Amino acid sequence: MLTKMESANSYLHYYADPMKIKKIQVMIVDDHKMFVEGVQAIFSGSKDIEIVKAIYDGKDVIEALDKNKNIQLILLDINLPNINGLELTKLIKKKYPDVRILVLSMYNNAEYIKEVLKEGASGYILKNTDHEELASAIHSVSQGQQYYSQPVTQTMMNSFAKKNSGSNMDIMQVKISKREKEILGLIIKEHTAQEIANMLFISLHTVETHRSNLMSKLGVRNSAGLVRVALENNLV
Repeated sequence: MLTKMESANSYLHYYADPMKIKKIQVMIVDDHKMFVEGVQAIFSGSKDIEIVKAIYDGKDVIEALDKNKNIQLILLDINLPNINGLELTKLIKKKYPDVRILVLSMYNNAEYIKEVLKEGASGYILKNTDHEELASAIHSVSQGQQYYSQPVTQTMMNSFAKKNSGSNMDIMQVKISKREKEILGLIIKEHTAQEIANMLFISLHTVETHRSNLMSKLGVRNSAGLVRVALENNLV
């Protein structure tokens, strides 16, 4: 992921020679006409970015791409009539995998961001970004790189931190009996179920029942998972 400064430096290096300048062909997909016209106005005099098509309804995008094979990048809103940006991203990448998608949205929501990136978008910036950052994002994404505005990056970092914190908290809140801890400790030491039964003077069936209960409580599928979670969370 490039920062704003790195993206600008990369752009200046590549486009230093005027003879090499080739305009990036961009389609904007957004149902807010005033916003679209604003973006068109920003790049109307640009030497390297051209807004060649504006689409106001998601259902018209594939047809527009069929008729405009030169489009390299799409500025895509999430909230669109008839088909949302998430579904549209999936359709575009399926039929036109080489077309880059840069989401330009008002929603700084971790779930939206993760889903649209999962479907193949190359970047995500907010609509309140300035025109310089928008240009930097277009340059980066058109060159096959990823670009996220700073607020989006922060949202994703907060989401990951919250997820990891919540996961550890859930594990620590799991109630494990004294007997289950004994068995878990012996599993970590690589003792078999029969050996554990003999050492604790209980039946093999009882050992297997405790092991099954531990896997259910800790959300794992086998003894290896028990060992991993126990060591990661200092359960024994």
